[in-house]
Amino acid sequence: MIKLFLPLFFLFSVKAQVLNNYQVLDWNGIEVHWLEDDKFPLYQVVIYFSKGSSSDNPQTYGETKASLELMNTGTNSYTKGQILSSLEFYGTQTQSFVTHEYSTYSYSGLVKDIVPTTKMICHLFNNAAYPKEQVVFYRKKQKEYLSNLVNNHAELADLALRKISLQKTPFAASSEGEIKTIGRINSENLKNKLDELSQRTKKIIYIRGPGESLNIKKAFANDCEWSGTENNTEKKVKKGENNPGLFFVVIPKSTQTQIRVGSYLEPIFKERDELSLLVASYYLGGGFTSRLIDELRTKQGYIYSLDAMSVMQRDYGRSFIRTSTSHQNVQNVIDSMKKTIKEATDPSTVLKKLEQTKKFMNGHYYLALDDKDELLQKIILLEHKGHSIENFKKLPAQLRLIEAKAVAQGVQKSFNWEEQTVVILGPIDQYQKLKKVFKKLEKIDYKELL
Repeated sequence: MIKLFLPLFFLFSVKAQVLNNYQVLDWNGIEVHWLEDDKFPLYQVVIYFSKGSSSDNPQTYGETKASLELMNTGTNSYTKGQILSSLEFYGTQTQSFVTHEYSTYSYSGLVKDIVPTTKMICHLFNNAAYPKEQVVFYRKKQKEYLSNLVNNHAELADLALRKISLQKTPFAASSEGEIKTIGRINSENLKNKLDELSQRTKKIIYIRGPGESLNIKKAFANDCEWSGTENNTEKKVKKGENNPGLFFVVIPKSTQTQIRVGSYLEPIFKERDELSLLVASYYLGGGFTSRLIDELRTKQGYIYSLDAMSVMQRDYGRSFIRTSTSHQNVQNVIDSMKKTIKEATDPSTVLKKLEQTKKFMNGHYYLALDDKDELLQKIILLEHKGHSIENFKKLPAQLRLIEAKAVAQGVQKSFNWEEQTVVILGPIDQYQKLKKVFKKLEKIDYKELL
């Protein structure tokens, strides 16, 4: 056992060393966060913008996502085909990611190609034209995607939980937009939004790669023409509140019932308190050895899979539990879930599985160090919330100190049943049966969510 443990400990220590090679630089007033990693001749650049979908015009909600996603569809100098051929020639992968609070645009490839690739990315930020035919195609595609969610019951249930549980907050709408708002997006909207992100929004450039990755400094200064002079005033966010209750989303047909449970959480500014909530969610639904899986699957056989999470951003947080079951077991699952969560507010109950939960989370921590995409996104979220990477380095040590009492309190804060929004997604005949059991069950047509 000791022979096995020592190599594993050494491996984890080596993985964690990458966090020690983290530097903050100043490029013409713009913060650059460099995570030096020379294991392979590869790079990843992530551009962080301090605005997300909450800055969208309510009439064209979803425009931030569209502006970043359609940047490569054409400029005054290059067609979509030419742009994609250039990026493909350099083996470049691009990706955009939009939350309510912030957005990112990332690109990656071989470090020898980082300068010409960055020049092309800068050209897109400065000259994206959003050809009309490409915007029309995007609108059609997004509308079809949303309309077809009725056939993707798990994703539709996730959307339903967000919209219903966050109804009394500024964060209810999906960053994707809605059918009616997507239909109003045009080329001019997208040019204005990209100009707002590129020229009038706080930016931080995150880089992971060897020293050669820093050769893009001139490209950002001369080609992107970015500086740190943009208006960094943050918009004040109105405080939200919960929308507890039992809701049934009616769909035409299904072979299983989707169940979602969740609530709005007020922002937490102490990392130790936030960690308690995170451990609580892993304790309840993190992997096949978690408390709810043990009860609902192993002991009772009502479900196959389940996951739970408490997620915090800077201005708000969410808790959620996701699972599905057969139509006849819905009441059993909800009753058992409620009972198990109540038991998990007792520290003596939590103590029985706490060490197992910590080991599971510790494993995830070290796996994240190997995933270049996940690691940078975790660091970005951490720093967006005003925390330091030093706290991320200390996570394994902080995790060891978390006690059962703090986790039980985390369960109470995140998953207190009286504060939960419970969403059931299934056909109308099931609603009629459940209405006899749950008298306050509220019916919602799925089309109202799109």
